[in-house]
Amino acid sequence: YTFNTSTRILRTSNYTFDTNGCAGMSHGESATLEGLLFTISADGNTAVASGTGPDTILHRVSGLSTTPSPYAGNWTPTLTFTNITNQCDPTLTTGVPESLPTIVVDSAGHFVVMHDLSPDYVMLSGSISAAGQLNATWHGDTLMPAGAPNKGTCPAGTLSGTMTNADSGTLTFSAGGNVGNVALTRSHNVTEVVTLVENDPPVVLPGATLFCDSANGTPQFNLGDTRLSLAAWNFNAAAGTATLSAEDYTVVGTYNAGTGQIAISEAFPNEVVLVSGDVTFYSEGSWDFTGSYNAVNDQITGTTIDTSTTSWTRDTQTTTCATTRSYYAVR
Repeated sequence: YTFNTSTRILRTSNYTFDTNGCAGMSHGESATLEGLLFTISADGNTAVASGTGPDTILHRVSGLSTTPSPYAGNWTPTLTFTNITNQCDPTLTTGVPESLPTIVVDSAGHFVVMHDLSPDYVMLSGSISAAGQLNATWHGDTLMPAGAPNKGTCPAGTLSGTMTNADSGTLTFSAGGNVGNVALTRSHNVTEVVTLVENDPPVVLPGATLFCDSANGTPQFNLGDTRLSLAAWNFNAAAGTATLSAEDYTVVGTYNAGTGQIAISEAFPNEVVLVSGDVTFYSEGSWDFTGSYNAVNDQITGTTIDTSTTSWTRDTQTTTCATTRSYYAVR
């Protein structure tokens, strides 16, 4: 084998198999330097085995502490770039918070996050020590073989920092000249239940019908429908802000520390959703949250309203759908 101490990459060349009952693994291809490639984490507790197929995550099985990590659980990372020199993804923007996939920390403090666009391949792997030190390798697109779906040019890098407390941490991200700060927050378990559905009737004209949503009049939600998810809430009493982050969005609203009241509104601009013959259809909408935060129990309760309004070029008529849900979040 060869081992690069800087990159912590182990390349295997020849294999000797022990048949005395020890656990092991084999590889079906020729035993060359292009066989298995292991990327070992900085703490030596996990490794990513890469070949021609999907990556395999290896976990160290000896010498680990039996005390459960105080950081075990689900975490929501929010990345804000401060500098971008490698535009490997055209959506990268400085100064704009971006939610990353949920990090699930196991009882030993280890975590592995698969690539959000190609889930067969690892994007991030690392651990949090009992003292709260997080060290991780950001693999970017480097573990994806040529020709893999959604393979880009995002380089490898690091994610490191210290946990502020049992529920949050402040980290630094660096990869190929792209630098940013990551706020890591223990996720809340969210339960939403549909309590009200209000849909305008469709507008019917010769040759075309205008519905209030893209489901062509079929109700997308019914009373009592329940949705479970993970999200992270952060409250800044001094600034009077509440930030809600999930895997695909981050929104900021107002927060009154004295009363606990929260208000968040997000507007979705009018855009073309369909062109059918000589008719163009448009849609716009909003998402609104009103509720409160109980700091003693770390619970958020409230109501959300999803509104969608469609219009067309036939005339000035519009149709609107609105779905109201109860909202409850707790760690």
